[in-house]
Amino acid sequence: MPCSSSQRTRQHSTFLRNYNEGHETLEQGRTRCYGPPMASLKTQSLLALLEGGPIAADGAMGTQLYERGLFVNRSLEEACLRKPSLVRQVHEEYVDAGAQLIQTHTFAANSIKLSRHDLGEKFEDINRAAVKLALDASDGRAVVAGAVGPTGKVPGVM
Repeated sequence: MPCSSSQRTRQHSTFLRNYNEGHETLEQGRTRCYGPPMASLKTQSLLALLEGGPIAADGAMGTQLYERGLFVNRSLEEACLRKPSLVRQVHEEYVDAGAQLIQTHTFAANSIKLSRHDLGEKFEDINRAAVKLALDASDGRAVVAGAVGPTGKVPGVM
């Protein structure tokens, strides 16, 4: 059954958080609707922004961090914990340059990709830190959207 329009859907292999009811562990591969009602996520400001025509968004966070000395042989998302001021600085520079929408630094912040760097158990800490950094950096001047990338695994071949 599809989720109602007032909830988000996300599948995760071992852990899902239900923001209305607390933590919940699910069997591998199950999908659950979760999250606060959309109205509480300030989506009306996102919708208003989108209705206004083309918008300016941020660019490649990973490229910016690499150019500032972080190496790609590590998880760039780990910078949310190790170098939070650097991540926040990049966000702020995008907003200062006119970005109306910035993405959290969470593109590869899933337990599968993070496990490649022995950080699988830190995925929640990294995601929470990434969201806080983006929200703090935007300071209400830009809409913050969550970035979700691929796991790099083919379903059923994990």
